[in-house]
Amino acid sequence: MLNLLSLVGIAGLCFVAWLGSEDRQRVPWKLMAWGIGIQLVLGLFIFRFPLTRQVVVGLSGLLNALIDSSEAGSRFLFGPILVPDLGASVGPQGAGRWLGPFHCFSLWCRAIASALTIWPSATFLHFGLCRR
Repeated sequence: MLNLLSLVGIAGLCFVAWLGSEDRQRVPWKLMAWGIGIQLVLGLFIFRFPLTRQVVVGLSGLLNALIDSSEAGSRFLFGPILVPDLGASVGPQGAGRWLGPFHCFSLWCRAIASALTIWPSATFLHFGLCRR
């Protein structure tokens, strides 16, 4: 059942990509097949081989450490009023967490990290160091 749900999700994402395309008459089926194939192969490697799973878990730990350090740096710069402790519960008996303005800082730090990740490839494309 979960595999069927995953298949529906892949088809739904392809449909959303088709809706956002400029020319809906020409669908690059070969490109879509390659993209989905790469995703399936990566999923196979991650779920079937322990070494690749450990690599992905390690990369996830590095990313979480980066997010945690940006939160600690924001708390140091802006204080506990603007960046509250997310581990503390708010309301009666831990009804929820208050994100408040920290959510904006968190998104800003993630946007900067994404830009730093995308910047080298955009630079390579601009100067013709890699093909389009």
